[in-house]
Amino acid sequence: MELHKLLQRQIRKFLPPDAINHTECSSFLKAISDSYYAYERDQELSNHAFALSEQEFHKLNGTLKKEVETRNISLEKLKEIVYTNNPSYTPSSNDDLISITEFVKNISEKQTLLEIESNKNIKRITSLIGNLNSGVLFENEDRGILFTNNIFCRMFGIPVAPEMLTGLDCSESAEQSKVLFANPEGFVQRIHELLLKKEQVLGDILELKDGRIFERDFVPVFMDEVYKGHLWNYTDITQRQRTQNALIESETKNRLIMNAAMDAIITIDRNGAITFWNPQAEKIFGWTEAEALNQPLVNLIVPSTHRDRHEKGMFNYKKTGEGSVLRKIMEFPALHKSGTEFPIEISVTPIHFDGETFFCAFIRDISKRKKVEQALATSEQKYRSIIANMNLGLLEVDKDDNVQFCNQSFEQISGYTLAEMHGKPAGQLFMDDEHLRILKEKNQLRMDGVYDSYEMSVRNKSGAQRWWLISGAPNYDEKGANKGSIGIHLDITEEKRLKHELEIALQKAQEASKAKESFLANMSHEIRTPLNAIIGMIRELGREELTPKQNSYLSHSETSAKHLLSIVNNILDMSRIEAGELILEKKEFSLSAVINMAHSILFVKAREKGLMLRFHNTPEIKTALIGDGGRIRQILINLIGNAIKFTNQGTVCVKLRRPSECQWAIEVVDTGSGIPSEARSIIFEPFRQLGNENQGKRNGYGLGLAIVYQLAKLMDGEVFVESEVGRGSTFTILLPLEMNALEPQMRKPLHGST
Repeated sequence: MELHKLLQRQIRKFLPPDAINHTECSSFLKAISDSYYAYERDQELSNHAFALSEQEFHKLNGTLKKEVETRNISLEKLKEIVYTNNPSYTPSSNDDLISITEFVKNISEKQTLLEIESNKNIKRITSLIGNLNSGVLFENEDRGILFTNNIFCRMFGIPVAPEMLTGLDCSESAEQSKVLFANPEGFVQRIHELLLKKEQVLGDILELKDGRIFERDFVPVFMDEVYKGHLWNYTDITQRQRTQNALIESETKNRLIMNAAMDAIITIDRNGAITFWNPQAEKIFGWTEAEALNQPLVNLIVPSTHRDRHEKGMFNYKKTGEGSVLRKIMEFPALHKSGTEFPIEISVTPIHFDGETFFCAFIRDISKRKKVEQALATSEQKYRSIIANMNLGLLEVDKDDNVQFCNQSFEQISGYTLAEMHGKPAGQLFMDDEHLRILKEKNQLRMDGVYDSYEMSVRNKSGAQRWWLISGAPNYDEKGANKGSIGIHLDITEEKRLKHELEIALQKAQEASKAKESFLANMSHEIRTPLNAIIGMIRELGREELTPKQNSYLSHSETSAKHLLSIVNNILDMSRIEAGELILEKKEFSLSAVINMAHSILFVKAREKGLMLRFHNTPEIKTALIGDGGRIRQILINLIGNAIKFTNQGTVCVKLRRPSECQWAIEVVDTGSGIPSEARSIIFEPFRQLGNENQGKRNGYGLGLAIVYQLAKLMDGEVFVESEVGRGSTFTILLPLEMNALEPQMRKPLHGST
């Protein structure tokens, strides 16, 4: 559009360069330019008016009128445009073009100032967002980047300046950034969800693989209810979250500690209402936490006789800030939920926090301690009385053995008074040179903190020889420093005399026992010699042709002779055991052979009674053992024979077990009459036996089980019995038997044999 030159100068002078391109302003300027041209034409017509002819004048006048009308229409349109876009515009009286031009000029200047101020505000906002401690990303409705800041770039590892990202498409940014997050797919899914709903969401927590934690805000932007884009705000809350987690962990730990405390921990507010009640408080007082919280403490645990005192204490604290029971450990009676009273130890501390005051009480049930203290007091009194009545002498000496103190009992047993002994060496008062050396060694032990007891020969004030039992101990002062020794002295002179007499009597008894054993050995030899001859003659006589009656007499005679021989052997064994002269062999033997021999000896006897005699072994039975196989066979024969004797029907079973590497257990189980519980304590005593209720008489003299018990003890073994009347008995022999160190194929020949 070609504008009037004059108007072009005015535009260059008063309007910004791009004003001419403005749609509304262009129409306005065109109207002004037309007015300028019309004005020039009017002036030109005026200058040439007189030169024209009247006809031309009229023609020109008509044309002029049309142009004037056009000008007026243009002015009206211009006014309409100005007024429509600027309601505050007030037309001047003349409505000339200059007035409108001046108004447009003013509007243009104001618009320029507004644009400058707007640009400044935009820069301020941009600078503010750029300096925020959060990562900001502003996207338009098509997810094009409008703005971001340096923090956002650093948080997501974007190696370019924020301004270089403006205009870029963010549609694929979630897929590109998801590798940074602990839950990549969840990160992408959540972004799609937010963009779909277009609702403000604050405080989303995101965990990254490197341990960082982000908090994200999503803010959609609407203008006139039209969606224009959205704002992402990311804040690194790693340190804050760690601090919060540490606080939560600390609080949880403290609560767990308080809940696990052995004392009841209770907190109350200024009004005495319970605000904390740990599990130990539940255990001590019987009230659950739900029952106790917000209840007045005085109503739950304070006995009625002490409630006034409690209330007065609370009132005094509120008034003065002081309390007689605060910050002290005190003992009071307390009330259980059941209504019973019991003693407690309590410490109450006021705590000021956040402008508030509350009280924390640590409470311990001291019922058991009180009972122990009472028991200790009673015990102390009892032992004081015992010591006072037992004639025990107490003597205290310093490091140089000088007497510092003694009690009345020591004065009585020594013959000296404390005044006579004080400051003098105790050893020189009572002991000769030989015993002084021993006393010095004992005093040195006291300096080393050693306690011991010993007997000492001394002389009292009168010079009589006495024996004292001395229990010595180091003596410490209140600071724990050793200041000497203290001893308890008991006069055992009479006990020493009795002991000497007992030793003489014991020696005589041992000599008598040996004489008895020698007598029994000789007698048993003298008895067994003709008895063996009688048995031999009976055996020979049994080979002759005899009548049935004679055979019966002969059988009874043989049984009686063998029974008598067994009694003689048992008596001899018992006498040797009691005299300590029974010597056990320690040589290699086969336990399997021992058991088989016992089985073969007693098998016929069991069959005669209609009993089953069984044997259950273990694979290790073939192992060669070291011990006295003959005595083990004797034990087995006695136990199996005893079981057969008291079993009328059923089974006698021998079982072998190996409880440990060097222990063997032999069990003899029968189905006999059983042993009453009150009789089990005497069955292993010599010459004690139970009546055989089934047979109505006793057999033997009660030596078999006694010998079994004594032989087991000599072998460092044990004997156990389990029994039930009417159901049978189980005898268990537990013996420690060593295995041969060499395998059978590696053993050396015995006695030079091959």
